[in-house]
Order: sequence, then structure tokens, then C-alpha cells
Amino acid sequence: MKSVIAMTVMIACGAAFAWMHCDIPMLAFSLPRKQETQLMQKMVEQIRDRSDRLSDRFARMTDNAATRAICDRLGVSNEFMRVEEDARAARAQLVKLIADLRKLESALDEVEIVRRREIDAQVIARMKSITIPRLSIGPDETIIDAIEFLKKASKETPGRGISFVYRGPVADTNSGEENDSENDVGEACVKEESMSAHFRRMPQVSAADISFYDALTLICNAAGCRWEIADVGFILVTDDSNVSD
Repeated sequence: MKSVIAMTVMIACGAAFAWMHCDIPMLAFSLPRKQETQLMQKMVEQIRDRSDRLSDRFARMTDNAATRAICDRLGVSNEFMRVEEDARAARAQLVKLIADLRKLESALDEVEIVRRREIDAQVIARMKSITIPRLSIGPDETIIDAIEFLKKASKETPGRGISFVYRGPVADTNSGEENDSENDVGEACVKEESMSAHFRRMPQVSAADISFYDALTLICNAAGCRWEIADVGFILVTDDSNVSD
């Protein structure tokens, strides 16, 4: 028990010393991993700088025999050697820890990339498994109407429905200007017919026995839009061009 208490006190004293004498904030466990790495790198640099300054000062002082004798008599020489050894050990440990953290960051980045690829593959497989018997989007309908058609088609087949988000310009009929908009299709966007009328109008698009994947690609090509699978697995349809009547 006493050893545990002693160890805790030593750690606390060491952290307090670093905070007061190294001019850096104490490491917070809640900080993001990259910020922790940056703070530790700063700690290594400041420990090295302070150690170098003290080494230079001690070397200058001990060049004089009288001053060297005083350092020996007061125990400064032994204390200097001990601190120098501790500083070297601390720097080595921090450098190793920084390297380990960076290795972990790279590994976690790779996990995210692989997981993203898996999600994309699952969504694409789901899209290709859905067959739409008849696709017909008329010239009086908008890109939002076409996306809503696809959304309903995904719900009419076994399995989870596919969600969409549209991002693109919306014509403001009151001001005659265009505004950027991002809408969860099937919610506020399609509930109001007047709202839907503000979006890009589609040319005639027709097909029979077409997969959901090919239907979405056909619609986006006809409307001058592009689609991609977003981070959480929904389809993001983007229109970067101007709204045309």
C-alpha cells in the first residue's frame, strides 16, 4: 500500500514539475490522440532545450576550480549527473511513446479506410440487387421527384431502404436567385410540392428491368448530377451546375 501511495505521489510531483518548469500544459487524457502526440513532442523538445542550457551553464561554472569545489561540497555535481540521466531516460521514453502513437494512428486510419470500403461494397451490392421493373421520369418532374422514386423503390424490396441527401442549387422563385441547399429527400424537401418545383427539371428518362444502381446512374447523368456513397452509407446526390427551367 505504501509503495502504491509513494508511486502516485511521484507521478503527481513529476507532472507538476513538468507543468511548472517546462512551460507546457499538462497532458489531458481527454485530448484527441494527435494533440497528445503534439504535446509530447513539445515536451521532448523543451526537456532537451532545458537540459542543454543547464549542461552549458554547469560546464562553464565547473571550469573554475573554486566553483567546482563548491558544487562538489553542496552536492550539486551529483545532482546534476542524476538529473541529466533522468532527462535522457525521459526523452527516450517519450520519443518511443510518440512513435508508438503515430504507429497506432496509422493503423486506425487503415481500419477506417477498410471499413469505408466495406460499407461502400455493401451499399453497392444492395443497389445492384434491386431491380426496378419500370423507370419513367417525365419532363414535368424534378431531380427530387426522381430521387424520391428511387427511395420508394428501395423500400419496396426486401432489405433496408436506401437514404438520399441532395446537395445543389435551389431556384428561389420569389427573388429570382439561386441558393445552395442540402436536403434529406423524403422529408421537408418532397412534402411541399411548391418546394419540389424549385429544383432542376428532368428530361424524359425511361427504362425497363433496370437495376437500382444503373437507374441512379442514368438519372444523374440525365440531370447533370453526380452521386457518391457518403460516410454513413447514404447516397449523396450533388448538382454543381446552375438550375435550368
